[in-house]
Amino acid sequence: MVGLSRQIDIMLELNISAEQWFFLELVWIAQQENNAALMYKYFNERCLRHGQPEGVPQSLLQDLVDKKIIKYVGNGRKDIIDPDYYEIIEGSKWFIAINPQGYDFFKAYPNFSFGEKGTAYNLKNISSKFIDKDDFLRHYGKSIKYSKAEHAKNMDALNRAKSLGLVNTSIINWVASRQWENFTDGTSENI
Repeated sequence: MVGLSRQIDIMLELNISAEQWFFLELVWIAQQENNAALMYKYFNERCLRHGQPEGVPQSLLQDLVDKKIIKYVGNGRKDIIDPDYYEIIEGSKWFIAINPQGYDFFKAYPNFSFGEKGTAYNLKNISSKFIDKDDFLRHYGKSIKYSKAEHAKNMDALNRAKSLGLVNTSIINWVASRQWENFTDGTSENI
């Protein structure tokens, strides 16, 4: 996820509380790993240990629904406040702000490439064009239009290029030139 400073900026921008942020992170983990154990541990066990009502406070959920950050996907029983009945709306302002695809891409991109004489070239140096990593990640998100399919296409191309030792351009140039569109058959002279 994003760093604490960026989290606070997003919370202020979207007017969400720290508990709402934590809930969104737990929902995101549950969606990605198809496992809601952490969410239940926090919202049920914590309440049982301290004599509070189980579940997620309705006001916390309704505010996130009203802000179009999460949506109800339950079985029609809205009287049960089950966090499993909600999911994050991909494309919501929160989803775009955290840009999880950008973090996946940045982590997967090689750190260095080595020239003919063994000179190491930093492939992740973004300081010449971007204020910080979050600035670059927003640029990446915009480049793929925050699309899961476009991100998957990019990651597939990057992984194939890495396995063939063909990544020798900066991460900035990879995105600017949309290398994933050039790398369709496993070979590309432009990488």
